[in-house]
Amino acid sequence: MTKCNHCQVYSNKDYGTCSNCGAPLTLFSGHAMNITAKWTGRYPSLCCGHWEIIVDGEYLPIPEDKAQETMNTYGTYESWHFDEHWSEVFEDYQEGMYESEWFDENKSWIDVGLAQIKKHFGYMDYCALYEAIRKEDFRRGSCGGCI
Repeated sequence: MTKCNHCQVYSNKDYGTCSNCGAPLTLFSGHAMNITAKWTGRYPSLCCGHWEIIVDGEYLPIPEDKAQETMNTYGTYESWHFDEHWSEVFEDYQEGMYESEWFDENKSWIDVGLAQIKKHFGYMDYCALYEAIRKEDFRRGSCGGCI
């Protein structure tokens, strides 16, 4: 249960906006968490890497099925390939999940990992995590190292 800091009404949601006044729900953890995310893959093998997410100096456990995959955050990504005449083609495209949809998809594994390292996220911490991951997120085939 979350208490809205604006109108003081309680909500069953952990993040998002207050159903009473529309203000952002802020579940502060007592202090601003230091959150970093890093994808270890680099050119020429961007796809061959893994995620390292650090919360206040501790590695957040990431499930195996997520640790070596894109995180599907929304952004502009690049595609590199050859066309039918073997000319190089570079294209930008946008895809991925926006913050609220991404939370719905990933909150369960994040919360399990946080419990393992004895941390608790507030709404702003989830937002900071999404943004940290979004800055490092990638799509397969974007660097052309595999071609």
